[in-house]
Amino acid sequence: MKPDYAAWATRLLIYIAGVTTTVIGSWLSSKIRVYHDARNSHRDELKQKVLEPLRDTLRSQYVIPLFEFKWEQQKYNAQALAQETPATFGLTLVFSDPGRAAQSTLDDALFEDARVDHYKELMSGWDVFRDSWSVLLGRLEKWMHVIAQDLLDASGLPANPSLNLGSYIMPLDLAAFVCQRLVQKGLTNLDIVPEEGGKAILRLGQSQSVAVGSKEQIRKLMDLVNSLVEAHRPFALEIQQELLKLQKSRASLSRQFSLTIAAKKLSGRCSLVRFF
Repeated sequence: MKPDYAAWATRLLIYIAGVTTTVIGSWLSSKIRVYHDARNSHRDELKQKVLEPLRDTLRSQYVIPLFEFKWEQQKYNAQALAQETPATFGLTLVFSDPGRAAQSTLDDALFEDARVDHYKELMSGWDVFRDSWSVLLGRLEKWMHVIAQDLLDASGLPANPSLNLGSYIMPLDLAAFVCQRLVQKGLTNLDIVPEEGGKAILRLGQSQSVAVGSKEQIRKLMDLVNSLVEAHRPFALEIQQELLKLQKSRASLSRQFSLTIAAKKLSGRCSLVRFF
């Protein structure tokens, strides 16, 4: 009896097909498991390095607009003679823009991946809020400079203390006082302190001198400050309403970040995690 080569070949093919199917199935199952592990790891990385830092920034850095004064070089005269001082220094108003600062610390690839592939709506909300806050800061900065210039022009006093310790006005400090008083954030007051020789000091709080001049100049400056407070009330109300609107947006956006951070699934695909 001759061997049944056809039946033997058929059984061999079935066996090979079964082994191949098992191998491919095992390989495919392994690839799927690795892929899902990689996506979960990528999801956690996005949360830790993008979403959580931005949410923390929203909660801690966007409470109120913050600014500071820096004594910096404002002009440089390249044509100054050797016996002359070429640089002019003065106070500079600097507003803190937390959104730009926060983004500069993030990984660029992960931030772009979150913005383009995974959290388009959330990141778009972040962009809108961040830019709206920056616009508000720009308006505040312009407002304070306008008030400072009005104070400087009307007072007739030179800006900032000089080496001769004579008369002066610190217009940015006084402008900040006016703005903070108008938005109900200022807790200090101005006071006129008489000095010998017909001089007087305009003092902010207990110790900061913001102007020195004759008694008449300082009295007129106090009247000017009061008139500017009244003149700028309508704009201050507009700023307060805008700030209130932004604070509501901040609270809503913070909740959206928290909900997204709590999610277990990563939506969307990206080139940073590929199946093949």
